[in-house]
Parts: sequence; structure tokens; C-alpha cells
Amino acid sequence: MEATLTSRTPPHPEAPASSAAALDERTIRVQLAALYREFARQGWTKMIFNHISARVPGRHDHFLINPYGLFYEEVTASNLVKIDLAGKIVGHSEWPVNEAGFIIHGAVHASRPDVQCVIHHHGPAAVAVSALECGLLPLSLEAAQFYDRTAYYDFQGISDDRAECDQITAALGANKVLFMRNHGVLITGLTIGEALHLAVNLEQACRVQMSVLAANTPYKLIPHEVALHTMHQVLDKPERNEPVLTAVMRRLDRLQPDYRL
Repeated sequence: MEATLTSRTPPHPEAPASSAAALDERTIRVQLAALYREFARQGWTKMIFNHISARVPGRHDHFLINPYGLFYEEVTASNLVKIDLAGKIVGHSEWPVNEAGFIIHGAVHASRPDVQCVIHHHGPAAVAVSALECGLLPLSLEAAQFYDRTAYYDFQGISDDRAECDQITAALGANKVLFMRNHGVLITGLTIGEALHLAVNLEQACRVQMSVLAANTPYKLIPHEVALHTMHQVLDKPERNEPVLTAVMRRLDRLQPDYRL
């Protein structure tokens, strides 16, 4: 099943003339801080570990990432750390950066000019699916949107070796999602809003799959043509993602307005 789902690799896209390109660094910082707070609310955290990054507008070689040592609920727009593709901090930061975060995110930002945001997390359902030989199956609407846009990468231990960069980007290709086997998941977005929406739907797809498999009864896959059509319906219309981020920020403005600081 897995070979069928991942046999067609889309061509590498170029950086789009999207709304993200017109945003300034301050706006991206606020949006990224909001994303961290939402992940904390969802429980998709691992203490001070895991990481989400966003490219600095107008710079191919600079991106923002969480300070190593803070919980996600402590991340704010101003304490996000700016680093370059060599892992060097740009400007001043009171906090260091997780080396594994640099390796994973730097590799993707360097090789994928279309990507604005990169998420790496260890959500329980996503990790469970990453350990299944079959990978993600088209069992639900949420799963179908990733059909033919999902790749897999075998576990190499903690990602603290810079030699892994090329292996990670080669495995990801131009796909939206990379399941890091027995480890976690990597999600890419043209915007922070898209990355958020994809992350929510992917974890839902994985939860549904694990529930279906636990039922230990025959199941029905979405047919190839329908799954492919569903994927294009979702991924070809990125504008549907931005209201999700706007809604998340509106809730945060009520409950945790310090994320903007």
C-alpha cells in the first residue's frame, strides 16, 4: 500500500508570489508565536523540545525558531530566535537554539524556496502512524488531502548530525509531509496558516487511522481517483487556510494576549 501512495513525487515548486512574501518580519513573528501557543493548547509538545520555524520575509537564508529552553506557552513574538542556514544566531538572543531544530528546519528552508513554515512534532497519533509499515492510509477526508503528497524517512536516531540535512530533504522532495519513521512528523506550509491547518488535519487523520486499525475488522479505503481529487481540492486552494490562523489569533487575543509581546 505504501509504495502505491508514495510512488509519484511532485516536481519541486518555486517560491510563490503569495501573500506571505508581502508580510514583514514583525507579522511573521506574531503569527509564529500564535502557532506555538496553539500547539501548546493542543498538547502537541514535548517539554522544551520539538520546533516550528518560519522564513523571514525577503530572506532566503534567515528563519525564526523557538528559543531552546522555553515551553511553547512561553514563546512570544520577540523571543523567537533568528538564525541563518549555517545555524548561526542573527542579531541578539538570550536563548540558544536546539541543534536538531537547526538541522531539520535549515535543511528544508535551504532546499524548498516555496516553504514559509516548517513544523516538526511528536504528536502521539502521528508517531504511531510513522511506525506502521503501511504509512498513512486514505481512510478519511483528512487523510485524503495528503494523498500522493506524503513521504517517509527511516529513523537515524536524534537528528543531531548535519550530514542528515541532505538525506532529509531528499526524502521530503516536494511533498507536504514527511513521516520520520518511529520518530515524528515534518509538515511544510506555503504560509503559517497552511502549516497550521495541515497539522490539525494530519493529526486527525492519524487518530482516525489508529482507531480504525484498532477495531480489527475489514476497512474501506478511499479509491485512488477520489483521494487524488480530494488532495487537489484542498492543496490547490491555500486561501482556505488563512481564516483558521486568524481565528486562532482571535482566541489568543482574548486568552493569552502576551504572545504578541
